[in-house]
Amino acid sequence: MNIEIANRLVEMRKEKGLSQEALAEKLGISRQAVSKWERAESSPDTANLITLAKLYNVSLDELLNTDQEKFESSEPIKKDEKSFDWTTDDDPEDNPEYVKVGWDGVHIKDGDDEVHVGWKGIHIIEDGKESVRIGAGYDEEVDWENKSGGIHVSEASGVWINGEERTSHTWKFDGIISGIILCIYLWIGFEHSLWHPGWLLFLAIPIFNSFITAIKNKNISSIAYPIMVILGYLFLGFTQDLWHPGWLLFLTIPIVSSFIRATKNKNASLFSYTMLMILGYLYIGFVEQIWHPTWIAFLTIPIYYSIVAKFKIKGEINFE
Repeated sequence: MNIEIANRLVEMRKEKGLSQEALAEKLGISRQAVSKWERAESSPDTANLITLAKLYNVSLDELLNTDQEKFESSEPIKKDEKSFDWTTDDDPEDNPEYVKVGWDGVHIKDGDDEVHVGWKGIHIIEDGKESVRIGAGYDEEVDWENKSGGIHVSEASGVWINGEERTSHTWKFDGIISGIILCIYLWIGFEHSLWHPGWLLFLAIPIFNSFITAIKNKNISSIAYPIMVILGYLFLGFTQDLWHPGWLLFLTIPIVSSFIRATKNKNASLFSYTMLMILGYLYIGFVEQIWHPTWIAFLTIPIYYSIVAKFKIKGEINFE
């Protein structure tokens, strides 16, 4: 399609007071297809030409005739009406489509879709809705009290996905807590020569931050319990020489994890009762030297799960 016909399509559409989106909806096509016609990048097929002629109340000859007096005096589409503006001097942001490249970055708009990449960060709008905001430069533009959808990431506000905060929160405190721990470590090192096992203090950093995350997100499973166990085991080993039976602490990891999962899902069958009995049996055996008759505790395992299953079935029946 030549530029004269493209200009005519633009002129007729505007005379009808239609936007590209409205025209596309009437034709049952995408807005991008209409945009390509009006940029002379493609041509309407026969069916669309007939529909356009009926819509604009003209004949096909009038629609395609470039010699009509009506359009002889019409000027080509002006620069600021084009779909794309590659200049940086003028601000084309009032136009439905443009590309602007300048000192502040690259800005692209195609109807309801926008992409902005620059010193403020990255901002993407898809179908007129917030999709991605990354960078501190957009903090002031986001209503953090009524978070919108999409992805929002910044140093000050953290990570938000579809209106829900997903920030680990550890990044906010890593520097402060690490500095405090380092000062304490240097103090006990210089003053009391506790360079070892004083280095164990550094394991407190992820533990402390995990507590902050758990409290902020109201999710106890965020606590770094395995690291707490490692810290406890190394502390008992280095200071009390309790490498054995201190290793029993590691058996508490699946117990605590299963307890949290069972509590969260309100399902007692998810609790690792078997591991609890194993831990209790080994502890009493190693510490108290009572191996017999504590093995009887294992007989409670099938009893526990049968009782749990029975109550679960009753609960399901009553619920129904």
